[in-house]
Amino acid sequence: MINRRKFIEAGVFTGLGIVLSKSVVAQNIFTDTQKGRRVGIIGLDTSHCIAFTKALNSPGSDFRGFKVVAAFPTSGSSDIPSSIDRISGFTEQIKEQGVEIVNSIEQLLKKTDVILLETVDGRKHLEDVY
Repeated sequence: MINRRKFIEAGVFTGLGIVLSKSVVAQNIFTDTQKGRRVGIIGLDTSHCIAFTKALNSPGSDFRGFKVVAAFPTSGSSDIPSSIDRISGFTEQIKEQGVEIVNSIEQLLKKTDVILLETVDGRKHLEDVY
């Protein structure tokens, strides 16, 4: 049989263990900049890809270690001229931010943990993810 004092001690140590373990887990989640935080972008035909990369990759970012590390430009949409016309310029801007440009979605998936689907033409989104 457990007495009152042993019960309280056990409760205090259990509670302390839970609090400490949660703070260690939270610290690891929010400061890890490696696995689990590598962002990839599909589609470089919109200024959103530039804006998101700048926001995520800027020093002191509030995005808890998420960083754009790779991107795949896609071919754009032939019936949206601005889609095709902007790919090369946005690709160069992404490269200047230190992001690797890959040749396929399969390569992108091997290098990243999270994907931003940024293709302007929503009709291509399903095609881009399969």
